[in-house]
Amino acid sequence: MSHLLFLSHAGIDSEAAATLAKRIESSLDAQKAGLRVFIDKVDLRAGGRWKDQLQQALRDSTAFAVYVGSKGVVNWVWDEVCVALDRAHSDPAYPVMPVLSAAADLTELPSCLSQYQAVTDVEKRPEQFEQLLRGILRIEARAKVAAEREPFVGLEAFDTQKAHLFFGREQEVDELVILLRQEPLTMVVGDSGSGKS
Repeated sequence: MSHLLFLSHAGIDSEAAATLAKRIESSLDAQKAGLRVFIDKVDLRAGGRWKDQLQQALRDSTAFAVYVGSKGVVNWVWDEVCVALDRAHSDPAYPVMPVLSAAADLTELPSCLSQYQAVTDVEKRPEQFEQLLRGILRIEARAKVAAEREPFVGLEAFDTQKAHLFFGREQEVDELVILLRQEPLTMVVGDSGSGKS
């Protein structure tokens, strides 16, 4: 069985949603299952009627996730959510997953979505990302999942494909920026592959 996740998101959250889509598709379990993530910025074909393409992707999807950022569920996202909820009512096995960013305002979450188990801050919480994968692939809740193929890049530089693995250094980066403003020549020292770049 091939899997297709329809990842809905507001325009303001396009970058975060695209990063999440890449992270999902690069996970070992997703690759084993042949999971593809439909995301409008990447998958809408030029010259085609975009509404028709969205409707077809929703029909073909085996799971639905909505990325909820600081603006909540707005504009076309609401329409996509409504279609997914209709599908979930006719097919109770169809997963509908709210993916709440750290900036999401839970009081603004529509009540119909709050009835579905959400995952929160998947960018920084690996266990939440693993729960998302389990939901998409319909894997038993306690089953092990291989969320990352190779989280350590060794001597390779972190690039945009691995951006989701490079987090947790915000305080150090802020301190370094302050130091660089005071002292233009600053030495950063650390083991090879520790993330100095």
